[in-house]
Amino acid sequence: MKNIDNWSTVPPCTLRGIKKVMGEIGIECDPGYQEFLLWSDGGEGYIGYNYLSLWSLKSLAQLNKDYDIKRYLGDKYFVFGTDGGSNCYGFDLSNDGAIFTSPIRDLDQEEIITLAKNFDEFINKAKKEKLN
Repeated sequence: MKNIDNWSTVPPCTLRGIKKVMGEIGIECDPGYQEFLLWSDGGEGYIGYNYLSLWSLKSLAQLNKDYDIKRYLGDKYFVFGTDGGSNCYGFDLSNDGAIFTSPIRDLDQEEIITLAKNFDEFINKAKKEKLN
């Protein structure tokens, strides 16, 4: 992860903290996402042409609740950040944790677009092309 330029890092998570929070949330942590959290607990900045605002570990559950992710998308979707504007990014737990995007202000399963098979592929894709 250290090869991400223009990223405002924050102090990293501990492995113990990641396991605790993911256990409380009830999801398996994607290995690439775990590596990211061990480097920076969320943060924001540009990756390629894409601005990403990734939520801190401690705010994940509350922000998913605040945005009513389960109500609008169901139990199999979990959001971990936004593009700083109108789109969110998250894990599609019904699709082996694939990364999806959706308009955050108009959450609807019909609007979901799969972007990558995992977090590492998502970051690599963000470095090379516009996500939205």
